[in-house]
Amino acid sequence: DRLFAETFGDEVAIFREEGIPVVVDAKRGRGARLAAEILNPTDILLDDAFQNNSLRKDIDILLLDYKTPFAGGKVLPLGALREKPEAVKRADVIIFTRSEGERVPGEVSRFTTGKRIYFSRHEFSAIYGRRGETIDMDELKGRKIALYSGIAYPVSFEGMVARDICIPIASFRYSDHHRYTAVSIESMVTAAGKDVIFLTTEKDWFKTHELFPTEVEVYAVKIKMEIKGINGLTKKI
Repeated sequence: DRLFAETFGDEVAIFREEGIPVVVDAKRGRGARLAAEILNPTDILLDDAFQNNSLRKDIDILLLDYKTPFAGGKVLPLGALREKPEAVKRADVIIFTRSEGERVPGEVSRFTTGKRIYFSRHEFSAIYGRRGETIDMDELKGRKIALYSGIAYPVSFEGMVARDICIPIASFRYSDHHRYTAVSIESMVTAAGKDVIFLTTEKDWFKTHELFPTEVEVYAVKIKMEIKGINGLTKKI
C-alpha cells in the first residue's frame, strides 16, 4: 500500500481501493487517449484540470470553498489563487465545498449566471483498521484519540472528529501530500503517549499504517461527500 501510494499518489490509491481505473500521465491529452484505448470508458474525469487546455473538455467543473471561495482574491505568489476570480466564468458547473448553507456567496454571485450550482459537505462514512475491519464510531468515544493528516484543510477533518466522535488530545498537521517516514511516525507515537488511538484520513492511511508499531491502534476515516443542488437533488459520493 505505502509503496503504491508513494509511487502513484495518495489519491490514486483511494481510487484503486474503490475499483476505479486511473491513468496517470503528466500529459493529459496523451493520458486521455490511452484511457480511451485500453478502458473504453463512458466518461473521463480529469483531476485538477481547470487550467489545462491540452485537450477539448465537454464540461468544466469548478470546486470553490464555501467560506473563502476566492481566498482573499490574490493570485500566486501573493495569494492562493491560480487565476483571477473572473476565471469562474469558464466553469459550466460550480460545486461549493464545506457548505454551511445553500445560497451562493455574494462575492461569487456575479459570475454564476446560467451555471449549474451545487452545495456539498463532508460526512463520515466508515472507520476501518489495518486488516480492513470496520468499527463502529461509538467504539472510539471516550478513548484517547490523536489525529494526523497531510491535507489542505486539516481544520475541517479535526472539526468532524470533534463533532462526531470526541475532542482529540492532539492533532499532528503536515503539508498536503506529505511523505511520511518511520521517524515521523515514531515521533508522533512518542509525543501522544500510551493508550492512544491514531485516526487519519484515507489519503494519509495508505502511506502510513504500515509504519506504525503493531501494538499501536491506527484507523482510517472514510469520508463521503453529500452534494445538493439548488433544486433539492441530493447525491452522496
